[in-house]
Amino acid sequence: MPPLKRVEQIRDFSREHHFGLLLGWKIKTGLNKNIDPNRILRYVNWFWKNHLIPHFEEEERLLFPLLPESNPLRKKALEQHEEIYTKVINLQAEASSLLAFKDLLDAHIRFEERELFMEIQNRATPKQLNQVAELHQSTDFVENTEDMFWK
Repeated sequence: MPPLKRVEQIRDFSREHHFGLLLGWKIKTGLNKNIDPNRILRYVNWFWKNHLIPHFEEEERLLFPLLPESNPLRKKALEQHEEIYTKVINLQAEASSLLAFKDLLDAHIRFEERELFMEIQNRATPKQLNQVAELHQSTDFVENTEDMFWK
């Protein structure tokens, strides 16, 4: 697929998605290396707390309101956030559970990038997009280097 053209004001959200996709890669790589799933689960829980929760909160606070509540893409994104939350709190230190989480997160990120964000940037006014950029609390990704099991 060709790269998607993202407006500058929401580009940081896409950058954050990159780290979510890397999480999936780390899960898969760890399992392929026969790493103890407990180690992977600890990392997933750390990533969830430090990166995914803040990211989801920012999307729900700043981006989703740019679409009407009745918009099916907005509804789908919120449902997926809830599904991911439920998956994380029930996540087990088992390959099948970790892979199911990885697949769910990957599919969600790809949906947001290919559909939801395109809808938002096509419907939002420049003023709205500029306001998102001003209010977004983007932070640089800081890796947890305590147990880099994927290396």
